[in-house]
Amino acid sequence: MRAVDASSRDLQQQRANVATCAECRSLSGLRWAGWRAYRTDDPELDEPPALAFYCPACSEREFNIRVDD
Repeated sequence: MRAVDASSRDLQQQRANVATCAECRSLSGLRWAGWRAYRTDDPELDEPPALAFYCPACSEREFNIRVDD
């Protein structure tokens, strides 16, 4: 991974970012409406920071958290 100076970015090469649900593997679409990210690393084990993304249905089922659009 290379570092990029934000002031020198070529705006013609922007890409849309979508997330993949860690449970059901569905894609977020461009809005990410209702999606949640959870930290999955254990800081006490000196693991690098990591996030997992969950769609609204899996987030509600796995973590009992209701997400309204």
